[in-house]
Amino acid sequence: LSNLDLKLRELMRTELKRLHEELKSTFLYVTHDQAEAMTMADRIMVMEKGYIQQVGTPLEIYRKPMNQFVATFFGQPTMNILVGSVSNSETSIFRTDFFEVSLPNSSIPVSIIGKRISLGVRSEHVIIGEKGTKAKVKLIEPLGDETLVFFSYGTEDLLVGKVDADRKFKAGDEICFGFDPKGLHFFDIDNGIRL
Repeated sequence: LSNLDLKLRELMRTELKRLHEELKSTFLYVTHDQAEAMTMADRIMVMEKGYIQQVGTPLEIYRKPMNQFVATFFGQPTMNILVGSVSNSETSIFRTDFFEVSLPNSSIPVSIIGKRISLGVRSEHVIIGEKGTKAKVKLIEPLGDETLVFFSYGTEDLLVGKVDADRKFKAGDEICFGFDPKGLHFFDIDNGIRL
């Protein structure tokens, strides 16, 4: 379907799903388009370099990726990945070389305290508000029903947050950000496995 225009591609996806329901047969569909996989599949097998990385329902793949490859392959925009470490006192603190953010202790696996790890957070779990770490808006992408806000926090790297379309931002705006603890993913920095 990748050679079809967007409207025809969506129509064909719907037709294939209808046909699948009608025939009640197993379909095997191979695609590099993660949106097709998410919308058409009952179960997805994610492969990298010929090796199976994860098998699960679309929501399992999206919400509980087994490793950093799966986490960054699924979702638009891709998952934000930050490298740092977690320290623990009354609250847990995730620190990078450029900022720190408080996290509730309940969201932190004890095994990662003090280790250098990768923290993954999807754009819908980035909270842009009045409190948190200071950052500067670099770019916005209005999508109609929501807006993607790309911002820097002291490095060349950008993070992206997803906000309601009614919230207005422009390049150069100063903002504060944090993370929803329910949307945090921790990955081993060496092999990318979910911790």
